[in-house]
Amino acid sequence: MARPINLSANDIIEKCMLKYWEKGINSFSFNSIIKCSGVSKPSMYRLVGDEDNLKYRSLKLYYQKNLVGFHLIIENATNLSEFIRKILENIKNKKEGITDFNKGLCYFQKTRIIKYTLDKKTKYLISRIDSKFLKSYLRLINKLKTNGQIDKSLNSEYLAQYIYNSITFFVNTVQNSSSTTEIDNIEKSILKTIENYVK
Repeated sequence: MARPINLSANDIIEKCMLKYWEKGINSFSFNSIIKCSGVSKPSMYRLVGDEDNLKYRSLKLYYQKNLVGFHLIIENATNLSEFIRKILENIKNKKEGITDFNKGLCYFQKTRIIKYTLDKKTKYLISRIDSKFLKSYLRLINKLKTNGQIDKSLNSEYLAQYIYNSITFFVNTVQNSSSTTEIDNIEKSILKTIENYVK
């Protein structure tokens, strides 16, 4: 008689998501990540699917649990410079907690940096999430244009792309740089560029 499985598919995905988040989505072989999950290989295939499906579902779960609410926070911001400053400071302060899920750097942003290494389905998921965040930044920028805080002639799409890609770049810098001076200088450069667009 087969041993009963106590973990649900979501339990398995969450356990694997935490490991992927901690070490990086490409840092485990499929056999290693199965071992971390606490289930057998046949059970993994039956409940979750193959390695590509596990990566896809772990990233989707992270977005649903941790990032969905951030869209409203973006859209409800009232001062662009201060809002981006707070985001960058929050990222910078997480450097020391890089291996603590509740304190460390965003799993989605860290995965977005290396999306070219992932399967087609996961790349498409990242593109869909990217699109949602860009729409939120566009809504914020257009709201601030209406309020007279940003020049109406400015290309909103360009500024939204700049902000979003700069945040990803900054996550990558904080994750990989041992120099606080480099991190501080990049933060200042991003903020200075944004301040050029704000009245």
